[in-house]
Amino acid sequence: MQDHIHLLLKITSTITIASVVKNLKAPSSRFLNELTQSDFFEWSRGYGAFTVSKKDVSFIAEYIRNQKTHHDKGTVNPELEN
Repeated sequence: MQDHIHLLLKITSTITIASVVKNLKAPSSRFLNELTQSDFFEWSRGYGAFTVSKKDVSFIAEYIRNQKTHHDKGTVNPELEN
């Protein structure tokens, strides 16, 4: 999507969500700004995270794969988008 991203990650309990987000946002911002040679790209300050059960991993992965279609058709699942 052009204005947000969904990720499905498996992390251990010893790693904080904040550190994961920091380690994704900082280098990707630098990369995109170096690529375009500007300081235009910037992530929003906030983020959301939630846990899922093992049995839901396939469903969520499929939802993420089809995210553009869900947005285009208006079949967005509010529980997965908020």
